Amino acid sequence: LASEFSVQLGAGGSAAAAAVETFLGDNGAVRRLSFEPTGCRVVQQALEVAGRGLQARIAAGLKDGVAEAMRSPHANYVLQKIIKVLTPAEARFVVEEINEDCLEWARHEYGCRIYCRLFEHWIQDKNTAALLDLVLADAEGLMRHTFGHHVVECALDHGLPHQKQQIFAALRKNFLRNAGNRNAAYVVEKAIVNCGPSDQQTMFEDLLNHTP
Repeated sequence: LASEFSVQLGAGGSAAAAAVETFLGDNGAVRRLSFEPTGCRVVQQALEVAGRGLQARIAAGLKDGVAEAMRSPHANYVLQKIIKVLTPAEARFVVEEINEDCLEWARHEYGCRIYCRLFEHWIQDKNTAALLDLVLADAEGLMRHTFGHHVVECALDHGLPHQKQQIFAALRKNFLRNAGNRNAAYVVEKAIVNCGPSDQQTMFEDLLNHTP
């Protein structure tokens, strides 16, 4: 089934449109294929070629299954694609379902990827921003975590001004410790690149003041 859909989607035009309609007509196909190694690529392909309205219908196939998808080495890529091609209003269920266990997912091998996509594509949405504010309340712990530091780095690249300041403040609490941590060191480097001249000066002074 997955390979057949892939060929039809790749053909483009009416063949691709027919494939998407058939795909949607098979109840449960989106969820089933999203958790398969080959199937997840087909769902992503369908999200790329489908029209706007059909994209939202495809995404709805993962409704009530976001947590399961975030644990999956395959379905997490479908979630990432949904965030890339749809607006928050078109896939509101994603943020709503993540909200239930937001801190846990920021430290998850696949969950951290979803947070990064949210920062990159949906940060201007107030519900998404509120979710990410909750996550960054533990910015200091996240920046030292094996997977969590990726979320903090992405926040420095794409987050709102108050979120970047929150990270900067968390960095300064234990600046030397963070600079010496293998994960937080990446955040320190990213902060130096993204912050303004005055904040850069402050970090350099912190470093000098704590250097023996």
